[in-house]
Amino acid sequence: ASSSQGVRGTSAVVTVTITMPPLNTNPPVVYAVSPAHSAILSNLTSIQVTFSERVQGVDASDLLVNGAPATGVSGSGSNYTFTVAQPPLGSVAIGWASAHGITDYGYPAPLPFDATGAGATWSYSIADMTPPVIAARNPAAGATLTNLTDVTVTFSEAVQGVDAAD
Repeated sequence: ASSSQGVRGTSAVVTVTITMPPLNTNPPVVYAVSPAHSAILSNLTSIQVTFSERVQGVDASDLLVNGAPATGVSGSGSNYTFTVAQPPLGSVAIGWASAHGITDYGYPAPLPFDATGAGATWSYSIADMTPPVIAARNPAAGATLTNLTDVTVTFSEAVQGVDAAD
């Protein structure tokens, strides 16, 4: 070796061994999700997905919520957070677009994520877990009245099963 000033130097003899990387035989899989599989939720605006290894080619449109693509994605490596539109009450199916571009970084070629493999799809239940409250009443609480013929009660959300005996 020589420097930019022309100074030359040598080193002792060295041996360099180059080893081929192991062959890529396992495609990436979904390792974990949050919220957990089969959770009962009151709302769902994001889903965190951890793959079994570093992946590339992840787009928001890859994750499907009841068949609709996610609205955004952030993350890198094996960890991604998808933002999703709030699904309606009931069962929510999570899956992947058939034309997703998610692959690993394997050698000699990247392997695609198997969107139909075990654990690649899951579901949630969205339930209304907030009880209704009284939003307004007429006459107002504590009012002094000379006679009472009606009471109007407005709840914070639609209710059912209300009758005069209540």
